[in-house]
Amino acid sequence: KILNKIRATEISSRLQIDAEREMLKMLPDIANGKISSKAIVDKINAITDGFSGSVANLDPEVALKFRASVATLGNSMYKSALSNEIKRQNAIDNIKAGIALENAKTHINLILSNPDFLISSVKKDGSIEATFNLLMDSTQKKLLEQVGFLNYAAIETTNNEFIQFVNQAKKDAIVNFVVDKYKNLGSDEVLLKMQTNDIGDFSALYNQLGNKGKADVRSQYLTRVSNMYTQVENRIKEENRANTNLLIDKIVDYELAEGNPEKQLDIAME
Repeated sequence: KILNKIRATEISSRLQIDAEREMLKMLPDIANGKISSKAIVDKINAITDGFSGSVANLDPEVALKFRASVATLGNSMYKSALSNEIKRQNAIDNIKAGIALENAKTHINLILSNPDFLISSVKKDGSIEATFNLLMDSTQKKLLEQVGFLNYAAIETTNNEFIQFVNQAKKDAIVNFVVDKYKNLGSDEVLLKMQTNDIGDFSALYNQLGNKGKADVRSQYLTRVSNMYTQVENRIKEENRANTNLLIDKIVDYELAEGNPEKQLDIAME
């Protein structure tokens, strides 16, 4: 038995090197995702069973130690492959969630562009039912159904981003409406309309925002108007600068044409 154990130990040491060499051949495929974690387990088991058979015939105890030693490397490789699989799947999930979210955003923007969807109605129990809210809830439910099979993080992120988008989209839609609808009114008059909830088709939607949301809309409106005025002023300045340069050029051409009254007349008439 002692001789068998010694012989088994020698063979085990040599076979462990050979087994590990065989397993390490899988590393490039693991890194490139060309082999699944399940396939790795199957291959490691096959290698371990194949190499340990020779040792088991001499000494079962040494064979068990051999399997345990080889399994250490095998487990490490399995975990690496499994981690790569999870990362790849998460990346795929994020892409699918992103596509579903963009489709939902497009649908919300279409709803906000149709005043008929902004009307509120009174239910039998006297409570207010906003058409937009019903459509938004339906869109959100459909979105969650589309991403429900993905990983939890993708589902949670998608839902949070949808809620944030809807909240901002409502504010943007209201600002776009009042800027276009009341472009001939002063900003003070428009702000008064907002404060009295008198902004036409978007009054009901505006009223749903709450005090902070309404304040955000008024702030966005003032920023938009300020930017518009700035753009107009810059355009006027640019036009004046261009006209000034043109006038200077004409003066120079006129002076250079001294002694040629006919040419000076042509320059002056341009």
